[in-house]
Amino acid sequence: QDRYDEAETLYKQALGQDKDYVFATLNLGNLYLQTQRWDEALAQFDKVLGSNHPIALQGAGTVWLKRQRFEEAAATFRRLTETNPGYAN
Repeated sequence: QDRYDEAETLYKQALGQDKDYVFATLNLGNLYLQTQRWDEALAQFDKVLGSNHPIALQGAGTVWLKRQRFEEAAATFRRLTETNPGYAN
């Protein structure tokens, strides 16, 4: 848990310096996903979903699956494969 806390602090510091730092945003979302903080994870992924970034779409789809919101998950994964056709290979 200490490593997650440390990583969260570092990602937030990076975002404090550059709120558009996609790498930090996605990694913070993944950290929240790994620690089952679904709302926070989805909020991070939502920040970059407009760009159809495959990691954001995969993360958001996984959050929907974990919440058993299967229609949202399917729609998100469909969008992932439509906008990033080589990603699943």
